Amino acid sequence: MKFLHISDLHLGKRLYEYSLIEDQAYILDRILEIVAEEEPAGVLICGDVYDRALPPAEAVSLFDDFLWRLSKSGASIFVLCGNHDSAERLSFGSRIMEKNRIFISRSYKGTTEPIVLECGGESAEVYMLPFLRPSSVREFFEGAEAESTADAVRAALGAADLSGERPKVLMAHQFVTGAGRSDSEDVFVGDSDGVPPEVFDGFDYVALGHLHNAQDVCGGRSKIRYCGSPLKYSLSEMRAEKSVTVVDVSRGSAAVRTRGLVPLRDMKEVRGTYDSLMLSRGGGEACGDFVRVMLEDESAVPDAAARLRVRYPFLLRLEYSSELMRTAESSGGAPPEDMGEDADPVEIFDMFCRSRLGRGLSEDERRIVREAAAGAVEEAGL
Repeated sequence: MKFLHISDLHLGKRLYEYSLIEDQAYILDRILEIVAEEEPAGVLICGDVYDRALPPAEAVSLFDDFLWRLSKSGASIFVLCGNHDSAERLSFGSRIMEKNRIFISRSYKGTTEPIVLECGGESAEVYMLPFLRPSSVREFFEGAEAESTADAVRAALGAADLSGERPKVLMAHQFVTGAGRSDSEDVFVGDSDGVPPEVFDGFDYVALGHLHNAQDVCGGRSKIRYCGSPLKYSLSEMRAEKSVTVVDVSRGSAAVRTRGLVPLRDMKEVRGTYDSLMLSRGGGEACGDFVRVMLEDESAVPDAAARLRVRYPFLLRLEYSSELMRTAESSGGAPPEDMGEDADPVEIFDMFCRSRLGRGLSEDERRIVREAAAGAVEEAGL
């Protein structure tokens, strides 16, 4: 049975100070075109539909339109709650929607029952496991030691009946150990959020959301895959190739392929002196992509970001590449550019270090700052 696997739409997200609604509407149109060409039996949307629990009205309208158009394809639609979503808000009206083959996961209530999908003489069982924390399962399993996310997922899946001849597909929104992260994902302290791949043994295909780079996860006996986000949501994803995953699942096997996605605006890095960059766009043509600019000037250019936006209206970040300028930044000679109110805390701290220490954060330092920031968010209950 054929499925189309997508996740991490993050509708309503802002990239630095830029709204991505137009870009997201464009990429959803491309996904609908792929659905029309592939004609899958089911579409798996594996969490983080929205970028926050209280999404803006334009994001809700966009998803409403997407679901309506997707429902006309004839495919059954499965929508999973991710850590950025509010389960209660996302699942509003879900029992009514099921009559139109739209299945939306609700808050975890202690059971993981499959939805039997039948299409063209074939059948499969789809299990929907919303984003779990240890606290999500403790009340349902008396005496269970759910100290970690792995314990929680293990307990939730422990009662699932995986016998029978139907293919078993699991939708989950968790971090599976061994997978590679990017800078646009939430990270919790240490490895407390990691789930070993062996926990998913018994499923023929595990459709994952949460991580934004498409990748298979090694280990265990199941086919485990992150399809990745449909758009680039951080500078660390600049060179990533975005796609949707198409999977043909049968009992004991899953054959995966991808369909590439070309965005409305790509994300790039441009390098050069201020003068060369201002003259490089054909004497007046503006660059329509999101860009990080690396200036190679040996002295600070006054108001460089504002002036460069004439050529690069979607400028995300401005840095100087020369050692001389990095030294000048450390003495306060060239303050970092404003990154916007929605900037990643790690990127803010990285720019602070560049302006005060003359260098950016190492990979270990970036990890420590991200874990500390995520811990503060979790403690605050945000």
